[in-house]
Amino acid sequence: MKRPRSDRLPSPSEIGASYDRHYREAPFRDSTRYYDWLARKVVAHLPQNDIRPPRIVDVGCGGGYLLAALTRLR
Repeated sequence: MKRPRSDRLPSPSEIGASYDRHYREAPFRDSTRYYDWLARKVVAHLPQNDIRPPRIVDVGCGGGYLLAALTRLR
């Protein structure tokens, strides 16, 4: 089905709704094994410090899969 061409740019709320719909219907996600591997790599490069444990901030557009993999390593 071909969409009609429009010169009008979408509004911020239309962009947000489209983004939400896209990720609700077809989230981008690699395999669990990939996130487990990535979590091991991240942990291997963290500084070892007994006084203050390292913290990870996962800033992305995903479902928290990296954070879940890091939690599984505990």
